[in-house]
Amino acid sequence: MKRTVLAALALCLLVPATAAAKFSAARVCGPSDCRTIGLDDGRTLLRMEEPVILKRRRVASASPQGAWYRVTLCPERCGASEAVSLRVFPGAGYARIAHRGWFRLSDDVLSAYRTATRGLPAYEPASQVSGPAGGSGGMPAWAWAVIAAAALGVAMLSIYLVRSRVHPRPSG
Repeated sequence: MKRTVLAALALCLLVPATAAAKFSAARVCGPSDCRTIGLDDGRTLLRMEEPVILKRRRVASASPQGAWYRVTLCPERCGASEAVSLRVFPGAGYARIAHRGWFRLSDDVLSAYRTATRGLPAYEPASQVSGPAGGSGGMPAWAWAVIAAAALGVAMLSIYLVRSRVHPRPSG
């Protein structure tokens, strides 16, 4: 009986420890400077990762206006493939997680992001379409031009091949 109670207690202590160790740092960046938030910054990092881990305040769509920050939550190194990119709008209370959508930030999470970004210059609202965490979702014009040229080339080659089989050139 004592072993069961000790095992249950150990399991209860292990689960929060693994949840707290999801990310080891966060890099918060504006257009000219970045700041690293680590485990030694109290509960700030734990609150910052909440939208990524819990995902309970997801919204269908949002169009927040105002200043924003590029945030990278890092498991070990910020260049690791498991790093998660966000675009955070502290003034509006939203975050966009790359490839996952918009999330409404709780008051605790919002307070953590405001603490992390205090004194850090933000991206201006007009620059919302650039950056790794969002983007416009469309293809650039040059890519459409390349696709159109390739399609035109394939069509012309097809016409040439069909004509050469229907009307073969006389030999000799």
